[in-house]
Amino acid sequence: MNTIHIFGRRKMSSKNVPFTIILISVGFFLFGTVWNTGVLHAQAVPSYSFISFQTNYSGIVNFAGSDGYHLKEEEITSRYGKYHIFLEKPLTYYTENIYLFFNEQKELISFTVIFMINENQPRTVLDKLVGSISERLTDKYGPSENEAYAYFKLYENTYELAVRPRQSSSGFAYVSFKHAQRDSDYRDYYVQEIEALENEEIEETVSNF
Repeated sequence: MNTIHIFGRRKMSSKNVPFTIILISVGFFLFGTVWNTGVLHAQAVPSYSFISFQTNYSGIVNFAGSDGYHLKEEEITSRYGKYHIFLEKPLTYYTENIYLFFNEQKELISFTVIFMINENQPRTVLDKLVGSISERLTDKYGPSENEAYAYFKLYENTYELAVRPRQSSSGFAYVSFKHAQRDSDYRDYYVQEIEALENEEIEETVSNF
């Protein structure tokens, strides 16, 4: 996979911008809840902002382009997916990087959101972010099912949600979403595709004898 370089960004002092921006990003930007008569309701399908397992490929591309993301698309040969989209958006304290993987029909299999701390910003910001995200997901989808994670849930036996705890030396926070059945189906497809390519090359080689 091609290396993605982080673009330059305007530096801002944490003293000049209140930490409220992080709470706003978690509360209104991150996980796309529905507000109805003053009560928050969980969506049937886990989502992140405009990204959902029900949103088609072109819809994600269009939304990302209109929302100020740097976007890169590519067709790949990978056990994670056949098509890949990379999205990047610098925020004040951290940069949001999103990696999306799609199957041969361009259905979303999984996506990972990585928050990378910006230059000269304290890494403790990520700890607060991870804690807030974990609380948010607990409220929406129920308690975590794995103590090794900040949050882990197999929701409705279909959607795998995982928030990794930040390592002390790391400048990253990770949140991942996966459609378990699509992932399993694609793994079978990938094995068949690779086997077909292997057999094709072997046949071409054998024909030389």
